[in-house]
Amino acid sequence: MRILVSNIVLSILMLLTILVALQFQDGESILRKNKISVSITNKLTDTKLRVHCKDKNIDLGSFKLKYRETHSFSFRTWIIVKAELYFCRFSWLNEFHYFEIYNEVDDYDTCYEKCVWEINKSGPCKRKG
Repeated sequence: MRILVSNIVLSILMLLTILVALQFQDGESILRKNKISVSITNKLTDTKLRVHCKDKNIDLGSFKLKYRETHSFSFRTWIIVKAELYFCRFSWLNEFHYFEIYNEVDDYDTCYEKCVWEINKSGPCKRKG
């Protein structure tokens, strides 16, 4: 009985070691898949756009965009769960808007590798990547 339990524990530890080693192969997790690139372009004529983007764990910081200037960021999605959710706060003059810039559940098929957004006075507009 003792040998059986010992073999089971040893097998579990070996499996966990292999999974951890594979997790960080080449410095990237094998549990991550597609690289998604999100670009945001200011289409507010003669107006600077302030943007602050983040997800639940990572704050991408704030930045300002001049008219027609673009800012991009990228991330990798998970193999098992569709869980990526990025949102941004846009502000110009006395306007403030919050918007989901990428929601994997909704955007996976339309933003498979690239999401292109233009920010207009009427709000964000998604373009084909």
